[in-house]
Amino acid sequence: SRKEMDAKIDAIRDFAAIGDFFDRPVRMYSSGMQMRLAFAVATSLEPDILVIDEVLAVGDEDFQKKCLKKMRELRDSRVTVLFVSHILPIVRYHCKNAILLHNGNILKYGKSEEAVDAYYKEISFKKVERESEKESDESLLGNNQDTQEAVINGVQFFGVDGKERETFTTREKITARIFYSSHRPLKKPSISFALFDAEDRIISAHTTHFDGYSIDCLDGEGYFDFCVDDLVLLEGHFKVSISISDSEGLQKYDWHQKKYTLKVVNGPEKAFGVVYLPHHWCGPNARVNT
Repeated sequence: SRKEMDAKIDAIRDFAAIGDFFDRPVRMYSSGMQMRLAFAVATSLEPDILVIDEVLAVGDEDFQKKCLKKMRELRDSRVTVLFVSHILPIVRYHCKNAILLHNGNILKYGKSEEAVDAYYKEISFKKVERESEKESDESLLGNNQDTQEAVINGVQFFGVDGKERETFTTREKITARIFYSSHRPLKKPSISFALFDAEDRIISAHTTHFDGYSIDCLDGEGYFDFCVDDLVLLEGHFKVSISISDSEGLQKYDWHQKKYTLKVVNGPEKAFGVVYLPHHWCGPNARVNT
């Protein structure tokens, strides 16, 4: 009702954060402003069911974080939230269950991690022509293979047993296999691997250039392995960024920013924090409990 809206107008204004445009006709808004206002209005009315369709595709990082925080508050207050998105890390971390749709058909229904895994496998590792999904594929992979000199085709994670998976244990050996395609010979390229925690804080970043691993030329299709001999991460969900650039990293041919996820569970080691430091204790009066 109008009375309810008047009572909530200040909260809506603050959340939408569109400045003086708030008092102007909606026809003067950009599409992003319209989405901001619509989300602010819908969430302020304390709905029983909230449908959010790609709203996080607009707005800056601060607005996206506000939306996610509001979604968590609604979820915790037992509001049913139907979230439609191609931003897979958000689906994985913020949704309990998920449905993977293709041309109106349900391909997968279950836990969000299972649905996200099915989506990655569907588009990243199967060379199947799916013209109807081309636009969503490019949205996920962040590239256009018709115009880029080199593209990242996907990343697979393997354990020491050679089996592909996404969950690993602290102190385990892990290999990240980076698949690429080069549309012309590229001399002296550099591959990068960067790891972020769930709060988007960088944990570690490495490049072939800085590591002294020289790549003479990229030509055609292939892959490189980023091998970790001792995974010192403690339990948590992590994001991985991959890029292909020139030798100095100044020109990026392709960049998958935080497109891939890695789950780590604790092994027998007992510790707190983000990483496990290989260590031992010693002292004149110390002994090891067995």
